[in-house]
Amino acid sequence: MTDRRPSAGWSSAFGEGRRIVVKVGSSSLTTADGNLDPDRLQALVDTLAAARSADREIVLVSSGA
Repeated sequence: MTDRRPSAGWSSAFGEGRRIVVKVGSSSLTTADGNLDPDRLQALVDTLAAARSADREIVLVSSGA
């Protein structure tokens, strides 16, 4: 299984921005056979939680597909 936890340097990718917009499509959260991938979902939650802990505003956008 691949370790999908956010790296310690995740914030460097976002610079000093306070608002982060994240678009999540179904392929980002599912396996090849279309089932929900709990590891990917947890990695997303962990990353967004870390950003919120750093006082970032998160806007999560779904593709709606």
